[in-house]
Amino acid sequence: MGVFEAVKKGIEAVKGLLPLMGIIFGINVVTSAGMLSVIGVNPTPEKITQITGVLMVLFMILMLIGFFLAGGIFVTILNFIKTKTVDLTALLGNCLKYFGRILIINIPIGLGINLVLWFAGAFLAGIFIAMGKGENPFFNVIGGIIIVVTVIIAVIVAIALFLGQSFVIINDEKAIAGLKKGIGFLKHNFWRVIGLFFSLGICILIPSFLVNFIGVLLSKALSGWALAIINIILSALVNCFAAVFIAGGIFSFVLGNESQAVTEEAAA
Repeated sequence: MGVFEAVKKGIEAVKGLLPLMGIIFGINVVTSAGMLSVIGVNPTPEKITQITGVLMVLFMILMLIGFFLAGGIFVTILNFIKTKTVDLTALLGNCLKYFGRILIINIPIGLGINLVLWFAGAFLAGIFIAMGKGENPFFNVIGGIIIVVTVIIAVIVAIALFLGQSFVIINDEKAIAGLKKGIGFLKHNFWRVIGLFFSLGICILIPSFLVNFIGVLLSKALSGWALAIINIILSALVNCFAAVFIAGGIFSFVLGNESQAVTEEAAA
């Protein structure tokens, strides 16, 4: 399967999974409204400082909720791609079934890799910039190049992690086995996978831009809670579209090219 066809499959998933999108939309609205009620509409820097600890706890809770819901959402999307039917009866059960595996891939593996990566990138860049005391163009350029390389590697790691989750769902794999297959798949389809994620990202930018543009226009007429609630609704619409569209496109691509995936278990 090619990139363009996978993008089309993602659009088909969006059209066919409106009930699932409604659930994702509702969750986004509730969680965003809850966060807004804690932060406030126009928080001062002093208030942000005061509630930093609360925000960190809320962020961790929301992240765990996202990992918990991912399994059920992904299985529903996968089943639609395979059967063209929508079945939400097993949504909660699949959330429970895959929660541990998705959590393992993202924490500690994903978080650990990114912490080491960003620390190393920032440390090396800082060394070069410090060598030039922030005034030497050559050392500043080297530091900038290191940051760019760090960002590129971080993106590739994120893609590998998402592919790992995809194989966990598609083949009902354990976390490490799914991650190995995801990495093998990325190795053998590297530029096509990069093209897929780039294409999906471009498609998401369009509704995101429209939402931001509408938000700017509304800000000229509205303010306070009215504007905040509308922005929450608009953002939730983009998020539910993005969740189904991206997962639908990636699952379709992986299923269409799964025979090329390499399993590292035999070599390990």
